[in-house]
Amino acid sequence: MNGERVLTLDRAPVLHVAAGLAVIMKTSIVVPCRNEASNIVPLIDGIVESMQGIGPFEIIVVDDASDDGMALLLDKALPERPMLRVLRHDRQGGQSAAIHSGGVAARGRLICTLDGDGQNRRKSCPI
Repeated sequence: MNGERVLTLDRAPVLHVAAGLAVIMKTSIVVPCRNEASNIVPLIDGIVESMQGIGPFEIIVVDDASDDGMALLLDKALPERPMLRVLRHDRQGGQSAAIHSGGVAARGRLICTLDGDGQNRRKSCPI
């Protein structure tokens, strides 16, 4: 291996950034939601605002087969928010299934969940 050191991490909590560096993902915020088109963009923006200065984080929105146009809003939000990841269920599985999907996909050492309807305070994650 030409003297290279190999670092292996469980759950693959590495976020590659443009400078070619690797940063350990600290926090994953999983947002299970269905038909929350009117809430999702303000919720994402609020999470981003709350997480500034905390450390590397990702927001995983799990769309549980929404049919209210939320998918289109999320597609528009993706290019502007590099910390955003979107998972989509092709059929409704419920909140527990959405949380499970998000937890499996999460790369952070700490996983928080926030409801997509905005009922939880964004600062309720213990970070």
